[in-house]
Amino acid sequence: MSRKPTYSAEFKADLVLEYLSSTESVRGFAHRNHLSEWTFQKWLDKWRVHGFSGLITKESNTSYSKEFKRTVVTEHLSGKSLRVLMAEYKLQSTSLISSWVRQYNKAKNTAEKPTRKRDRTLARKTTQNERVKIAQQVIDGVYGYQEAADAYNVTYQMVYGWVRKLKAGGPEALVDRRGKAKEVAEQSAEDKLKQENRELRKRVRELEVAEALLKKSGKFNEGRIVKPVSS
Repeated sequence: MSRKPTYSAEFKADLVLEYLSSTESVRGFAHRNHLSEWTFQKWLDKWRVHGFSGLITKESNTSYSKEFKRTVVTEHLSGKSLRVLMAEYKLQSTSLISSWVRQYNKAKNTAEKPTRKRDRTLARKTTQNERVKIAQQVIDGVYGYQEAADAYNVTYQMVYGWVRKLKAGGPEALVDRRGKAKEVAEQSAEDKLKQENRELRKRVRELEVAEALLKKSGKFNEGRIVKPVSS
């Protein structure tokens, strides 16, 4: 099926070259030119892999063998990024690889035919790197939210929250801060006073323990440390 191009290759190339000669971020440049970040990033990836020819909208899709697709998908699932694979195999776009991965996962899930729904009420613990990887794969289109939840044995709500946080604050937003003390800059005056009191009580307890040990050793007398008499 033929596809009608929305933008000419010349227009895309002009914007890519303008971006490369600027110091703007991809997001800022795209928004300033009334484009989505995803669309402009796709043009940029194609330019870096194929040059000007990559920006020309093809009238028909290239066909690939099942073996070739399986090779690319397997390498991605082993850790290679979509952009690295796109460049390595001179593919048209990262979204093409994403579609192959979705087809692979769908076929795999169908073949497994689970007999009952897994209980996710107590989802497993995850590391920050895992959360970033899962969220990025959803953003890249490798998985849908539920597909990612099924693939990594977590909940839909967890995946949704990770994607939202990664888009808003980057990888640092996915650090698990539960149970950790607030950063000093985030503490209110009351929080700081409570923290100081806790530290003071801790120091008092440590001092009491130290005095008890000195008394027990016979080297503490009426609040003073007594030096042993040499013979």
